[in-house]
Amino acid sequence: LECIYEDINKRKIKNSIIILKEEEQNKNIYKTIIDNYYISNFNSINLNKICFLILDTKKLEKLSEELKLIFKDKKISILKGGKGKKMKSDYDIFINNYFEKKDIFVANPDVFYKLLSTGFIKIYQFSILFLDDCHLCEGNHPYNNIMQEFYFYYLYRKYILKIINNYSLPNIIGFSNSPLLYEKIINKEDKSNNYLINI
Repeated sequence: LECIYEDINKRKIKNSIIILKEEEQNKNIYKTIIDNYYISNFNSINLNKICFLILDTKKLEKLSEELKLIFKDKKISILKGGKGKKMKSDYDIFINNYFEKKDIFVANPDVFYKLLSTGFIKIYQFSILFLDDCHLCEGNHPYNNIMQEFYFYYLYRKYILKIINNYSLPNIIGFSNSPLLYEKIINKEDKSNNYLINI
């Protein structure tokens, strides 16, 4: 844990996967990374956004409230989706310039993916994406769709970002406290290493 904080303070953490047993430790790391981001960009007028992607609705709501207490000077929004009018409201807020007025988003990955797919938001408008339970990033999971269809699309076409006001792609920081999806594995350590390499 001390090594993680040392790397964060030296601003060495770019695209990373962090595995910790306690979720409370994750919260402290979130805070340190975000603090460093705002400190290092203190003189910037227009900062890109930060987004937490979380699958569990209760966990998403809890983190949103915690962030509001930690970052009282930042405007935080929650996007958890739903059906009918609730889902429509998630899209309407972006039409009404709501997006520009917020600093940090806590979002359901499906909602975030749909907003990217419909063009309401662009992945290069974010500086940091936190992926909770990043070990799920495979197959047709929204995490994987976001990375394949948007992150890697621009990564392999960097000239597009240069044309669009020199935007850059966000740092991707994944968190996991259970990198193994399956219980019955003969050599869990090797399986875990291979699985993380794949991610």
